[in-house]
Amino acid sequence: MSGFVYFGDGKVQPTSPRDFSILDLLVELRDAMASTEKKGAWLACLIRVNRASGDINFEFEYDRPDRWRVPRP
Repeated sequence: MSGFVYFGDGKVQPTSPRDFSILDLLVELRDAMASTEKKGAWLACLIRVNRASGDINFEFEYDRPDRWRVPRP
């Protein structure tokens, strides 16, 4: 799991969750969605959180698990 914080001045800071138990919740979400959707289980998820507005956006990838993979330097 990887993440980034984007600041208003254009700076970017790598980050990760303080508590990785979120992964267990994402597995539960994936399994629940797979049981109700005909697409099957998603392979990757992109979550965007806008602190200013409180908006949260989820995108799910069903075919290309490396779609949002961050390359290592």
